Amino acid sequence: MTFSLSTANQSMAHGLLSTRSRVVQISGATSESLAPPGGFKVGGSNGYTVKVLSGTSQDQDHGWIILEALRKRQGVIYEAPAQVTSTSIVANLGALGEIAMTFEPRDAPQTWLSNCGDKVTTEAGTYTGVFRFVGENGYTTAEASTAVPELLEFLNLICPGAEGVTGFPSLPGAELDVRNTSTADSVQLMVVKNHLRGPVHVDVSVTERRGEISIRRFANVIAGPGAFSYGSRLSLATVSLPKPFTGMATYRRRGNAVRHWTGNLAVGFPGRKRLALTGRRFAVSLKRAFWKWMS
Repeated sequence: MTFSLSTANQSMAHGLLSTRSRVVQISGATSESLAPPGGFKVGGSNGYTVKVLSGTSQDQDHGWIILEALRKRQGVIYEAPAQVTSTSIVANLGALGEIAMTFEPRDAPQTWLSNCGDKVTTEAGTYTGVFRFVGENGYTTAEASTAVPELLEFLNLICPGAEGVTGFPSLPGAELDVRNTSTADSVQLMVVKNHLRGPVHVDVSVTERRGEISIRRFANVIAGPGAFSYGSRLSLATVSLPKPFTGMATYRRRGNAVRHWTGNLAVGFPGRKRLALTGRRFAVSLKRAFWKWMS
């Protein structure tokens, strides 16, 4: 029997430590010398919103940007090196685009309040310059010469996402975890139901690299009870999930060690061809669980 207590914001965990550092830097500014927000947002095509956050290492030796393209409950997060000062953000994203934005302050403060009550005050103003982003395979594009500041989305990143307990036989729900074991890209799928008639929570992501750019594609789904079924002994389970998933999969366990994960379950991510989620290259576990999702 195993026990684990987890906190997670599955959809945007990538870059969390960097984001926390940026928020600490902004929070440390005095009222006499407020910092710029260090981030902005623009509208993208196909219903996406594109948001950018910037920061530097503690020794200010190198800078970075996190770019998030989000539509409803799916999106892509890019983390890339950048030239960052207190008022400017410059990054060459290669085929993905470019950023060369400068903050133009106004003589007024702006206060940001996160979902969990954290409050940060920055300078108010506007970002101007060049911003161009082209998502892979054209899933979205965005271009702007001016952009409104954005910090709230990234402040919310450091709020609790979910808490889960797994491993106790008395827990009423179940958690299915799927991870690939033999490819360069890191694929993770988590399917959770707190009781047989409860809703099904699904988090899926793939992490990859393109040169110096780290890329995390993700999707979050809440489905009806029939999307995830499991037996009382957790030796058998079936998964059939709504869009962006297709197909279904079956988990079978024989004894304590032999696990079979078969079917044609696949998922589509923004900017990437459909990805198969079954087969021998995946390690699969099914365990008792109970999760609490934060608002």
